[in-house]
Amino acid sequence: MNNDGKPRFSRDELTLLVILFSATVVVATGIQMGSALFPALSRLLGVPVSIVTFLTSVWAFTGLVSPLFGPASDRYGHGTFALIGLGAFVLGNLLCAVATSFPVLLIFQVAVGLGYAVFGFSGSAVMGDVFAYETRARAMSVVRIAVSVSALAGVPAAAAIAGRATARSSFAVVGGLGLAVLVVALMVLPKSSGGQVHTLPTETQVSSWRTIVDIFRQRSARAALLAILGWAAIPTGVFIYLAAWLERTFELTETQIGLAFSMVGVGALIGNALTAAWTDRLGKKRATVLGLLLLSATTVLLSRSPVLAAALVGLVVFTTALEFSFASFSTLMTELVPSGRGTLMSLVSLSNGIGTGAVPLLMRPLWESQGYGAVTAVLGVIGLGMVALVGLFVTERQPSMPASQPEEQASLG
Repeated sequence: MNNDGKPRFSRDELTLLVILFSATVVVATGIQMGSALFPALSRLLGVPVSIVTFLTSVWAFTGLVSPLFGPASDRYGHGTFALIGLGAFVLGNLLCAVATSFPVLLIFQVAVGLGYAVFGFSGSAVMGDVFAYETRARAMSVVRIAVSVSALAGVPAAAAIAGRATARSSFAVVGGLGLAVLVVALMVLPKSSGGQVHTLPTETQVSSWRTIVDIFRQRSARAALLAILGWAAIPTGVFIYLAAWLERTFELTETQIGLAFSMVGVGALIGNALTAAWTDRLGKKRATVLGLLLLSATTVLLSRSPVLAAALVGLVVFTTALEFSFASFSTLMTELVPSGRGTLMSLVSLSNGIGTGAVPLLMRPLWESQGYGAVTAVLGVIGLGMVALVGLFVTERQPSMPASQPEEQASLG
């Protein structure tokens, strides 16, 4: 125990946190640097920026295939699939470093997006396997801080490398760093969560389908997956129009807009610090609901800031609520279906991809006709719907409940 009464992480747990933190920094940088490299890639490959932005769709929609890998990760080991995902991500970036045309780059980015999706859900499942539920939110918040680090340091570094050399160099550096982390992870990361039984391919297919069906029979899982659609919609809708709104409202330059976006990293750090300090104490469900309430309110108020300083403070508070709610919710979901943890987290990637991909299509008419205020108002209402879903229909599993016991049998249907 620490002096404040919190359980200490063991040496093996700390080692795992270091590996997952390092891998997440690399993976998050590789995904987030895309927007910063779009102009450089446009010049390098001789295609318009509007075409280069199709890379965003590749990353989003490759997440839709995650459920194909989730059941297999439950059977053969979440750690094994985390390594496979990281390996695909590394390979994709190294191939992008030698891509000579945009179509070729697009093909290689499929490997990047797939690796990102597989590593994302299997890494969360590994943490569910290793860390006790009482300390899991604190552990997951440590890894989530890596996303903030990538936004504050990784992306600017990748952009600087592209400016001094070419965008190919940025892909090469990310791939090289990822390879170094992968080598260490191969020696450290637990490959199996235990209890895996090898079966014939036909038996595996039947078992995989049965696992998915069993998950959708549980009310909490259904409600949580539906809520993830909303959670993905809110940050996507806020961020895709944020730069244009800042430019129109406060007449900011591109450099000033970039500095404004750094507030996202600040808010993310605060959100993860709050997760580490309070989520395990409050309870994952209660923390999720509180975070979602704050997220809904700040989403609506963000576009109504009268001065730039208020808008920047609102952006920090919005991102704080975003990270706090996501980290708490992710931890809650890792214990909803322990026997199918990898499958459920892969379905989370599916829901996240659908929500992310649908928002630009659904919100564009509203943005063009009514403006940013209408967009954020609708997103705020979606946030309140998530509060109702989680608060009324998601049951937090207690650590004492057997993992094999079907959740809420009386409320199936």
